Amino acid sequence: MNNGDISGGIGQLRDALDVLQASWTDAREEWRDGNSRSFEEEFVIPVGIELSRSFTVIQRLSDVLKQAERDCEPW
Repeated sequence: MNNGDISGGIGQLRDALDVLQASWTDAREEWRDGNSRSFEEEFVIPVGIELSRSFTVIQRLSDVLKQAERDCEPW
């Protein structure tokens, strides 16, 4: 991985979000009360939304870092 290449991190975050969503789906099959709904609304949904929003920003940052790295290469 180059200094400006953070795409591996994006992949790890996406994988983690997939694991969270799958795990929550499994847990929700057994945990179906007011506390589970509150937990989902307070934590699971917001984390998913914020991570999804961050993917675009992280990709843009990766593009900028790659360009900066190319611009700073020796002549």
